[in-house]
Amino acid sequence: ATPAPASRIDRSRIVTVEFTGTVMPGLPWEIRPLEPSIELHPGELRTTRFLVRNLSDQTIVGQAVPSVSPTVAARHFRKLDCFCFTQQTLAPGESREMALTFIIDGDIGDEISELTLAYAFFLAPKDPA
Repeated sequence: ATPAPASRIDRSRIVTVEFTGTVMPGLPWEIRPLEPSIELHPGELRTTRFLVRNLSDQTIVGQAVPSVSPTVAARHFRKLDCFCFTQQTLAPGESREMALTFIIDGDIGDEISELTLAYAFFLAPKDPA
């Protein structure tokens, strides 16, 4: 991904992004952000990582679904590269760092100084054989 031009970065403002992860029932994984929160300037390209671990003794495929709150901030949160774009397969006991590269649009409203990106990991539906 190409970084945004420096002129698009609003250095007069700081937005705090908090990260959370949950695992839905039926998926024996755990997820945690390696950085619980990041302060950044709107328009600044950032990458963060989540540690995901398969706690079971079976290979399992999961799918992460992101949500941004407050909802009004969601359209300003652009994921450029995300583990949520594809299903993730973890072997028994495997741990993996999964990356998210994102940008907060420079035109995000002044009333938004913090937002939360939450991932919910679901057991991926099995393909009908």
